[in-house]
Amino acid sequence: MAPARQAWALALGAVVAFVPRARRTPLGPRLRSAEPAELEPAPRLEPNEPGEATEPLEFQGLLDRVDQSLPGRDEASRAATAAKPQKFAGQGQARRAAVTEGHRAAVRMRKDAEQALKAGRDADALELYRRATTLAPGHSSLAWREMSRLHRRLGDPAAARAALRRGVAAMPQDAVLWRTLAEACRVAGDADSARSHYSRAVRAKPTYKLAWDAWSRLELKEGQFQAAAALAKKGLDATGALAAERNGEPPQDDWASLWHAYALALGRGGGVTASGQEVTGRDARRAAEATFARALKIHPEDAHLRHGYGLQLVKNGEPDLARRALRTAALRGLSEALYSLGRLEELEGRPDAARLAYRRACGQAVLPNATSRKRVREGDPPLQRWMSWARFEEVTCRDKQAAAQIYRSASVRFPREAEINVQWARLEDDPDYARQILEVALAQQPRNARVWRALGELEAVTAASYYYDASDADPSDLYHAEKRFHAARRAFYRGARCSIGGADLVALVHNWAYAEWGLGHVRGAPRGQPSTPSGVRRARRLLIWAARLARRHPSTKPWVSYGRANLEATCSGDARAARRAACFAIRYAARVDDFETAGRAWRLLGRLDHG
Repeated sequence: MAPARQAWALALGAVVAFVPRARRTPLGPRLRSAEPAELEPAPRLEPNEPGEATEPLEFQGLLDRVDQSLPGRDEASRAATAAKPQKFAGQGQARRAAVTEGHRAAVRMRKDAEQALKAGRDADALELYRRATTLAPGHSSLAWREMSRLHRRLGDPAAARAALRRGVAAMPQDAVLWRTLAEACRVAGDADSARSHYSRAVRAKPTYKLAWDAWSRLELKEGQFQAAAALAKKGLDATGALAAERNGEPPQDDWASLWHAYALALGRGGGVTASGQEVTGRDARRAAEATFARALKIHPEDAHLRHGYGLQLVKNGEPDLARRALRTAALRGLSEALYSLGRLEELEGRPDAARLAYRRACGQAVLPNATSRKRVREGDPPLQRWMSWARFEEVTCRDKQAAAQIYRSASVRFPREAEINVQWARLEDDPDYARQILEVALAQQPRNARVWRALGELEAVTAASYYYDASDADPSDLYHAEKRFHAARRAFYRGARCSIGGADLVALVHNWAYAEWGLGHVRGAPRGQPSTPSGVRRARRLLIWAARLARRHPSTKPWVSYGRANLEATCSGDARAARRAACFAIRYAARVDDFETAGRAWRLLGRLDHG
């Protein structure tokens, strides 16, 4: 072998030694069998092209040096060799141009989706966002969040969570997307997934106050008080609130929510001493009060902190200081403080002050503004304030007419809230008017089991009012009573079909059994029977069904068992079955502190024992 070829072979061996293992197999035979004039340097791929590897710089440099040292290579061949990588560079530029055009199309689709949203075309906006995120998945966090919101609006929360999961996969460093996914999982009841996603949010952005706050409140709701306090404190430290307090620096407004969450967790027993023992009871309440006072020194104008401080003072037995704090929070624009003030005045036995606070909380009275002497009117308050105000008038003040008037006003504000109509109908003495109120609610929500149950109870009570003793009742009264019991049966049946289960279904089936029992009593009384055999049979089957449903709801077991005992003792004469059911009712009532049902069961046992 000539010396020149020996030098070329040695250089080629050095090149092969630097080639990665995956490249040695295809390149080795081709390089060893090629003639010197046919060798060309390997093309370098564009480093910015996604999905393609880049050759090591050492390998390219060695190829260039070997190419320059080859004998017999002229300038033309080297120019031709240098021109070949431009072919791949042109392909990379074309690909980048296509990607850029796709990104521009995604921007246009997002703008079209915004216009579709303004026009009320939610389905079209959802499709446009889906196409935009397919073209440019890592460009817009807002697009993924809008997709999730539209899925929820269209009634598909599972698809909303799926869209957010695709979003965090495309943009794993976006803390807002992680927090939005955590909120969606929290609403769906998946607390473990929510914790994991909150953790990713604060990992992506340690100063993200909203994620720390929401995570702490999630743990507080789940009963993990020490974890909630620890998270709130970590959030205060990570966002710089504790350092600003130590250094006397001006605070940020968004720190107040973290202080609020931290104080709430301490008040529920989330504090820990230096020795690691849990702080509970009076010490925990005092620690929460001190934390609220500490936070108010930093944020003296925050109404939510002032409101929380007032509620904590109520728990600590300081009503005068609590009243002052709640009034201050209300004057600073927090209408929820008026609702809390009304409850405080109600507990303190001041009905006039409580009524005024409730009226202001519900927007039915004007209140002075904190910054001027002008008087402002509240907007639409939450439904619970109206319900509490009506309950106060009914229970504390014993004014059913005032409570009914409050429910009437609330039904105008909240026309689709069926519970308002249910409570309003319960207060009306005229059964026909009460029936109309419930029918209005059914026109709005025909598959609301709560309204069907209220209608069935109204019909059953109306049927019972037609007679005192069915054996001596007028035939026309018995006819109307039978008609009302039939209406009650239909209402309970439809409510059971519309029910989604739970304790409400147990109550529906239990009341349905009593309607069957009452219908049998009306039919059998003229013949001297406590109830017809068919009525007793249907009532017993329904009570057995109710007892099976009550296994998952311990609070319903006492009165279901008592109903079975009452039926057996009154209609069938089976004293043994009645006594057994009454004993079960007493046992179940002791477990859930249902003293009223326990008293009834004991009285029934006394009647059975005395014959």
